[in-house]
Amino acid sequence: MRNRRVGLNLYEIWACALFFVLPAAGQELPQPTYQNAVIVSIEHDPRDSAAVDYIKQNLPFGLYAWLSFSMTSISPTLDWHAPLSEAVSGIAPFKNTIDSLIAAAKANNVKLHLVLTSGLARSVQLYKEAKEEDIRNAQWYNDNKLAADDQINSPDRMSQYIFGTLSRYARKVRANLEAKSKAAVALLKKRMDDNPDTLLAVSGWGEAELNYNRIDHSKSVQPAFCDYSPFTILEFRDWIQHAGLYDDAAGKFPGQGFSTGGAKYQGKAGLTRFNTDFNTNFETWDLRYFNWSLSDAYDQVPQDAVNNDPHKIPYSAYSHGNMLPTSGANFIAGGFDPPRVMQPGNGFWDLWNLFRETMVHHFVVDVAKWASEAGIAADQWYSHQIPADYLYGTNPGDPNKNARYFTSASPLWAADISPFGSAGATIYDIKFPPDVNPVEYVRTTSFVYPAISAMSSNWAAMEYDAETYPVGFTVQQSPPELILNEFLRLYSFRVHLINFWRWKDATVEHTIKGMNKETALKVFLRRIRDKARNTDLNVVYSPPRVTGVRGQVVAGASGILRSAQDNSSNRIATSSRSRVMARNDNKKIGDMTQFSEIGIVSPNSAAGGIELRLSGKIWAGAAWEWKDWGDFALFEIYRGTLPEFPLDAEHLVGKTGEYSFLDASVLPRKQYYYIVRAVNSAGVAGPSSRVIIVKTNPPS
Repeated sequence: MRNRRVGLNLYEIWACALFFVLPAAGQELPQPTYQNAVIVSIEHDPRDSAAVDYIKQNLPFGLYAWLSFSMTSISPTLDWHAPLSEAVSGIAPFKNTIDSLIAAAKANNVKLHLVLTSGLARSVQLYKEAKEEDIRNAQWYNDNKLAADDQINSPDRMSQYIFGTLSRYARKVRANLEAKSKAAVALLKKRMDDNPDTLLAVSGWGEAELNYNRIDHSKSVQPAFCDYSPFTILEFRDWIQHAGLYDDAAGKFPGQGFSTGGAKYQGKAGLTRFNTDFNTNFETWDLRYFNWSLSDAYDQVPQDAVNNDPHKIPYSAYSHGNMLPTSGANFIAGGFDPPRVMQPGNGFWDLWNLFRETMVHHFVVDVAKWASEAGIAADQWYSHQIPADYLYGTNPGDPNKNARYFTSASPLWAADISPFGSAGATIYDIKFPPDVNPVEYVRTTSFVYPAISAMSSNWAAMEYDAETYPVGFTVQQSPPELILNEFLRLYSFRVHLINFWRWKDATVEHTIKGMNKETALKVFLRRIRDKARNTDLNVVYSPPRVTGVRGQVVAGASGILRSAQDNSSNRIATSSRSRVMARNDNKKIGDMTQFSEIGIVSPNSAAGGIELRLSGKIWAGAAWEWKDWGDFALFEIYRGTLPEFPLDAEHLVGKTGEYSFLDASVLPRKQYYYIVRAVNSAGVAGPSSRVIIVKTNPPS
């Protein structure tokens, strides 16, 4: 990625002066890799070429600060009635979207980060038919309502307000989800292999959580919360007992049940023990409401449009506010049921809440595992969770957490998807007017940085915003230097991928372009672009050895060229014939024919001198050039008349910041030896290049 130098305004000049650095001895500039670069991914469509060009021209990306574009909420879709065996062709629209984004990113020479949403907790319109076919596929609130009273009457209820259940026991939904997910991650793996310099990273699932559409922000402990789908409740029971899909011998998810549960809670005796341990009084493990069993048939042939599940509940049978029966076929007195009132500190409530969080965690781990099985590297697949226990200044030790914590059941630990992937979480702070909030800021970042960075050295800040301006309030932007400090605080925790949210917003809530955030981002990039994720921003790496140096006579009559090209090896030019065109002031100088040890130079110019040319590449075989390195200063050119000579002022014949140098002070019929060194902005010179030998010609 070629850096474009841009002009500095007064603030940027101040910032650069403030952060003047001294060299750190003994650390040579490492070659940029995915692992040592910070992926600076701006939320914006890479198909917007005008915006991409503006960003590339005005923001100083560099060796270790890579420009990427994020597209959040891309959903693989497999029709509800599609054969699962044809998922690869069934996700064709998803494939077309991915290919379009990759093509645009490649055309604009930028990188790409994608966030996949499942259709259950985000993009919930995708499973509209599933929820209408059987409302057990939806998340149920603790009062067995699917939505608030006003929401249920909306024509968009299934597409906006009613989430799909995350339960593994929703077998038909899970089969569709798994089929489309495996097809999607297989496609992404192939595209990553085909475009390793473009499609860098993928996140999934985007913000998986339980339904929060009835949240009461005035209360921490919530009156309405999910998920009480009969699928979820049976899974909770089996998770406790290590039964069903959680059977440690025959289940699909052995070893994933409640850590201190198991056979001791199975059967009548186990129920008695459970009642004692958790101060409950259940009479049977059968579900109190809408009991069902894994032995029930379920629809495994979705294309025939016939659902043979004997306990399905179509939306047509839903009665709003009347789904807690007290008698009849769908009610068992004394049956098992989770607590329906939040009581933090109560043993049974805490167990139920642990399961809710575990279900969310399992949901994001499962897709990470599918991605890993497809071959996507763990450091290129990130979760994207709501860190609900850390939202806006709270932390797990607070007695009154943010309301979203209890509704979403998505604590930060749900983002830990190791060993299949890396942790990622939505992280943004909100700024209010002083008359609304005297301290102005509510900071998710206060406690979440140490916690998430402790999970892994490879983590992502998703939907990151140093200060969000909430809609409906008049909020003054902070000065650029304060926003810059927030960017640097994030960097200090060795974040690997930053999903800056977002370049343009429908409101100014998150907008970067034209705001003080853009000014701060420009300085931030200049500060980190040469640091290779080193948190010591005082480091200035020493230059590596200069390679790819060529020397040739560019004037006078015929001359001798002996080993005049540095190929970073001890071999002299091969015996094959090659044609090299030398130029001076855009005028052809001559052809050079190389033989095993010597070559004849036949120039056609009357000017005199020896020209040294550099490939411009810092590392052979890599695209990065010396001018891409912000701490590069210049090249020193040394000349001697013997093979070994000191690199001192007497032998220094010139300095240049360009990739060519003309030594016009040479004499005829002399053999000269040249060495080139790179020097960084702190005045530290790197190792000597290999010696370049050039013999001038006799006078014509």
